[in-house]
Amino acid sequence: MNGLILKDVYSLEKLWFKKSYILAALILLVGSTIWLKESGSIISVIFLSMLLLNSLQTLFLDDSHSNWLLFLKTLNIPLSKVILSRYTIAFIISLIATIITFATALISRLFSSVMTITQLFEFSLIVLVISVIYIFFLIPFIYLFNQNGLIIGFLTIIALTFGIFKLFSIDALTVSIVNTSGYIIFLIVLGIIILDFSVSYAISFLIMKKKSFNG
Repeated sequence: MNGLILKDVYSLEKLWFKKSYILAALILLVGSTIWLKESGSIISVIFLSMLLLNSLQTLFLDDSHSNWLLFLKTLNIPLSKVILSRYTIAFIISLIATIITFATALISRLFSSVMTITQLFEFSLIVLVISVIYIFFLIPFIYLFNQNGLIIGFLTIIALTFGIFKLFSIDALTVSIVNTSGYIIFLIVLGIIILDFSVSYAISFLIMKKKSFNG
């Protein structure tokens, strides 16, 4: 499985480290930090993090164009390892996006100190949790709908979010979170991530098994 992960890492490296992308990212981050201070830099880096997360779809498109899965069939690599390697890459991308968020917010404290170091850690942890849940949720949609999977998955998330806000008051949810101990919140979040991964992985496995990989 390490070879599958390295293959994806090399593909992402070629995608992310284009001079034009790096220059645009630096201009956006430096400009927002100078003019909008810490809040602006955080908004900008969240936007860049979303681009990093959504770049996962590029790996699926590359696999489709190069008939990568057909090649893997000749090597008799288990489908479970192929899918698990992609989830591993998804987590790595989420972790990188979180590190960039924290580093940028930390640097922006040179111009403004809206957040304390503790608050930055807490904010970065929230970013990591949301990123992991988001990207795990999207993977089955990309497996099923290919290039349209990202859009369909994102619209589904929006619809579910509006549905939750319709059923539960935002103020009530906020009060419940504030009044809940950190340990309980940790267990709930961990449970949500495990459930999200388990359901997502199972659906992805069934989708790929029904498609041409084992056919």
